[in-house]
Amino acid sequence: MPIVDGKFVRDFRLRQAWTQERLAELSGLSARTIARLERACAASLETVNALSAALGVPASSIMEPRNSAGSLVRRVTPMTVLADIAPSLRGYRALGFSVIETGDPGCVGLKAGHSALILAAMEFLAGDFREASITPLEGRTIPYIWVESVAGAKSLLPDPAIVVEQVATRAGTVEALVKQGGRYSILAEKYTKQTLAGSPTNASQVAH
Repeated sequence: MPIVDGKFVRDFRLRQAWTQERLAELSGLSARTIARLERACAASLETVNALSAALGVPASSIMEPRNSAGSLVRRVTPMTVLADIAPSLRGYRALGFSVIETGDPGCVGLKAGHSALILAAMEFLAGDFREASITPLEGRTIPYIWVESVAGAKSLLPDPAIVVEQVATRAGTVEALVKQGGRYSILAEKYTKQTLAGSPTNASQVAH
């Protein structure tokens, strides 16, 4: 059975300001099971899939990597999508967050201590994704998941997860917008010519 990455689950839960009882309610698991999983333990695929659906992340991201070199998920950063990021950016600056510039005013990184997040404007995302794909994201905070391989991560997605759209972005990444049980996430990797040759992108990946 897979081993659940307890630290990832606990950190993700705390970023959402959820209690263990709230995560149990969202996942259909017991609070006792959530507490056990956060201590890192073996779990059935059914339990892993229920937890991944509640967190809105691929099942692979909540499992312990086989080893440090073979880890599929590199990091997960919450990304808030807004029509205009300026008001939120001012608020985070006032709280003392450091701003990580990306070269585009429509997307910035923020960091305070061990916490990090991304603010992305709808207009910024529209530069890469189709408007129909990103419209449901406005006002949401979704996991932005850096992976070793988008193709590999997609192969581990449980049903009924779908890839809404996959694109090669202006920033030099391949990104897949994933929908699972009404929740969204983005899988991302730096692309190379080999990546593009093996992974169809843009409109050809839109789910119907």
